[in-house]
Amino acid sequence: MAPSGGLLADAVAVELSNQGYTVIDAADMSQLMIRMNMNEIEIAQPQGLSRLRSQGVDALLTVRAAGGYDGQPQSASARVNSTHTGRVIAGVTWQNGWGGMAGSIADRTMRQGLSEAAREIAGSLARSLPQG
Repeated sequence: MAPSGGLLADAVAVELSNQGYTVIDAADMSQLMIRMNMNEIEIAQPQGLSRLRSQGVDALLTVRAAGGYDGQPQSASARVNSTHTGRVIAGVTWQNGWGGMAGSIADRTMRQGLSEAAREIAGSLARSLPQG
């Protein structure tokens, strides 16, 4: 997984791991990037993906998220790029629910927290990925 994805990326990676996928966490990916003398922009480029493949990595998970007014995730996008082809093999955009005025009981009922969002995103990604 790309190192700078934050808490939601970590949570999505945990959920994918729980579904049987082998996931290299952000700290280990950072160490791998240091050994390969690459930065985060370079790993998503074709040459970087090829270098990851040479290290036994099949795909790169990238998650970007925006926080909401209440500290919960507001929206996110996640994609998995093949290191073999460079193509996106799974991708999802996600938006948190809302209802009524911000902070109202109806609104709080509709909104998902980090864990729920990660499960939903990972489940959507897994439907497009080969079995782990």
